[in-house]
Amino acid sequence: MSNELIDHLGTFSESDWLAAVEELLPLVHEVDRNALQIWFRFYPLSLKRFVDAGESREETLHGIAMQGDFELDGQIATSHHFLFGHRFWPKVKCVIESSPRISRANLRP
Repeated sequence: MSNELIDHLGTFSESDWLAAVEELLPLVHEVDRNALQIWFRFYPLSLKRFVDAGESREETLHGIAMQGDFELDGQIATSHHFLFGHRFWPKVKCVIESSPRISRANLRP
C-alpha cells in the first residue's frame, strides 16, 4: 500500500508523532487525554519498523516473543473504541475518503 499520504506519514519518526500528541493534548477532551497517550504506546512505530526491517518476520517476532494480533493494520477501525471520541471516526473517515488527494483503495475499513 503506497500513496502520497502514506509516503508523507512515513517521513515522521516516533518522537515526531509523540511530540504531535503532546501538542494536541490541550485540545483533546479531558476524558480522552490519557487514553490517547496510551493508544499511541499500544502501537509503537519503532516496533512496526523493527519488524518490517527484519529478514524473516516470523524469526523477528519469535526473537522478541510477540504473539497475537498486535499490529494496527487490521484494527484501524476498531482500535480506538475505548476512546470517548471514537464515535466521530465514521464522519472523519468519510471526509478522508472523499478527499481528491487520497485514494480510497488505500484506506482500510
